[in-house]
Amino acid sequence: MEPASAVAWVKTPADAQRTYGTGASDKLNFEVAIPAGATPQAIKFHVDVVELGAEADNFGQSNTVAITIPAPEVKPEIGTTPLVAGSLAWVF
Repeated sequence: MEPASAVAWVKTPADAQRTYGTGASDKLNFEVAIPAGATPQAIKFHVDVVELGAEADNFGQSNTVAITIPAPEVKPEIGTTPLVAGSLAWVF
């Protein structure tokens, strides 16, 4: 995880530990909960997959997932935006 401070933002699925047969594949959904007021930055992570008891022999790694946290929108303060008033009349 880059940066390491973002580790707490990624939530592993509750059922992530599963048993698979040879050549099997599956889809796991991870939640990323970015706290309000987070510093604008890019975070990157990947998922490691290992066979329990044979970690050195049977393992894999997902592609890197990258998320960009944008800078917050700057909203104009009330009273600083000029107002334009006018009228439109039709004359027949």
